[in-house]
Amino acid sequence: MQNNGMYKPDSDPVPESSVNDLSVQALKFFFMKRFEGKCKEHGLVETEIESYSIEDIISAILPGGSLEQLLQNIDLVKSNGELTLACLLLLGKRPQKYRPIYTIKCISFLGKDVTVTKFRDKIEDPEMEGNLSKQYDIAMGFLKRNLHNIQVVEEFNSLGEIEVPYAALVELLVNALVHRDYTKSSPIRLFIFDDRIEIISPGNLPDGLTEEQVKSGVSFPRNELLFSNAIYLLPYTGAGSGIRRALSLYPSLLLKNDELRNEFIITIPRRTTETALGLDSVNNVDSKDVSESVKDVSKNVKDISKNVKDVSIDINHVSSIIELLDKYTILDNATIILKSVRSKPKSRKELLTEIGVTYQTYNKQRFIDPLIEFKLVKAFNNASLSSPKLKLEITEKGVLLLQVLDNDK
Repeated sequence: MQNNGMYKPDSDPVPESSVNDLSVQALKFFFMKRFEGKCKEHGLVETEIESYSIEDIISAILPGGSLEQLLQNIDLVKSNGELTLACLLLLGKRPQKYRPIYTIKCISFLGKDVTVTKFRDKIEDPEMEGNLSKQYDIAMGFLKRNLHNIQVVEEFNSLGEIEVPYAALVELLVNALVHRDYTKSSPIRLFIFDDRIEIISPGNLPDGLTEEQVKSGVSFPRNELLFSNAIYLLPYTGAGSGIRRALSLYPSLLLKNDELRNEFIITIPRRTTETALGLDSVNNVDSKDVSESVKDVSKNVKDISKNVKDVSIDINHVSSIIELLDKYTILDNATIILKSVRSKPKSRKELLTEIGVTYQTYNKQRFIDPLIEFKLVKAFNNASLSSPKLKLEITEKGVLLLQVLDNDK
């Protein structure tokens, strides 16, 4: 019945659950995104979300209504008040209270096979407990700290990039969370080996789909309620094109619909500097050709440096930073942050709120830390970066980066 679209496990009620099991913070972000128009009509904007109560937001969306009524209206809560599985997974404080197996098991092995007895890194099961947004944040943090930055152009001072495109990892992880088979009592497995990454999702491809159909863009959402609502909390388009987009970013991905094990396995070969540069191939690529894309980014903006006084910054270096921020899909948010701290110093929490994400460790690592590492922002008044009262201000390099972007436009 599930394979033929007649049964949707994500729409099933979770016995004994209620709205008391939901996270207020997750609800606020979800409602502000899903009902953005109505919220704006009542003067509610995301940048001020911390100052609103959940009652303020519900009143703007459904005057006189309750939280339970609003969730029933969008099919996330049943008429008897029990949560659907989709609701619990997206908005729950701790879904594992009712469904302990719905998590991600993250292990970085020391070797090339699961039979090895040593590992470099592992996330303990209690740490992974939480809704899908929390699981996503923790898993992406795990990937980030266990993958290497590699050199992709043969220049001593060139910036490295993560060995697997960041945007591809986002698409593949979200795909696993949203499209796994929730009738199977097993976790998603995220394994890192010396030569590859594996994302193993419980359940075969639905509706008889094949690997080739998935590669060509054919999509059949297994969990329709989850799929249609996760778009407001997880970073994906909702168009069903995640794996196809990941393949366009990293064509060496391997897909396997393992019918014997009843799993869908995505294998991501890991790159080294040599493979990135093509040095391990019979047909070596000329280093001038390899670096041409980086040079193209900056060739039209070199004239800016003539107008920038007392700023000893290499314009090509700034242009390479722009390219990396864009590759990691954080350029737009980085621009918002830089423009914000150009006007006055602000805290990490204020900046993350301005770009519409939660104040969590992973979001700080993703959106703030690269700007500090690239010296686009710095601690205000030479404060310690570990200070709880830290505020960030723009640097000369950050100002130049904004000028480069403005000139490019």
